[in-house]
Amino acid sequence: MRAHNILGLSMALLMTGGAVQAQEAYGNASGCARVTGQGTQSDDVAIFYPSDRLEFWESRCALHDYQSLGAGAVMLNTKCSGEGETWDETYFIYTTDRDSFILSREPETDGTELFACQ
Repeated sequence: MRAHNILGLSMALLMTGGAVQAQEAYGNASGCARVTGQGTQSDDVAIFYPSDRLEFWESRCALHDYQSLGAGAVMLNTKCSGEGETWDETYFIYTTDRDSFILSREPETDGTELFACQ
C-alpha cells in the first residue's frame, strides 16, 4: 500500500505541474547543502524526498498518505520523529512557476521554497 501511495503522490505532483522525480531531493539552501555533503551550520533545514520523507534539522517525517487538492497542491500526512518524540503532522506542497515547490504547514500560506538539490 505504501508503494502505491508514493507512486500516486509522484503522479499527483506531476499532474499538478511539478516536474518531480522520486529519486531526487528538493530542499532550501541549507537542506540542499546537507544533501550534497556540504554540511550546514543553519538549523533552517528542509528537504523533501518525494519517494518517502521530509527531513528537517532534528526531525524526520515519513510520508504516510497524501491527498491531491488540485491546482498544483498536495496535502501530505506524515509520521514524524525527533528528539525522542513521535507525532503526526500534516504538510502542504504547492508547485510554483519556478520549477520549485512551496512546503507549508498551513494550506495556502507562505512557506519554505524547495528547489531540486544538485
